[in-house]
Amino acid sequence: MDEQMAWLLGDSGYPLLPYLLTPKVRQPEGSPSARYTNAHVRTRSCVERAIGMLKGRWRCLRKKRALHYSPEFSAFIVNACCVVQNIAKLYNVP
Repeated sequence: MDEQMAWLLGDSGYPLLPYLLTPKVRQPEGSPSARYTNAHVRTRSCVERAIGMLKGRWRCLRKKRALHYSPEFSAFIVNACCVVQNIAKLYNVP
């Protein structure tokens, strides 16, 4: 049996798929769907701020919304940027 190891967050312009979580629009306030959507929106906002911070420091991540490498190598680049970003934050490097 294949286990889902990760999920992607998408906005309401994307369909709900087994690996892609999207918000449920116009749900009754206080309902489980509304609570899910609220958590989804807060999480996406946090992720977008983190991506913005990374793009602000690392020029290689700003290239027209794409890294021109294989997905595996692109993931390696993004991971390396995150590690160095965290080290810089730890040592108060602007």
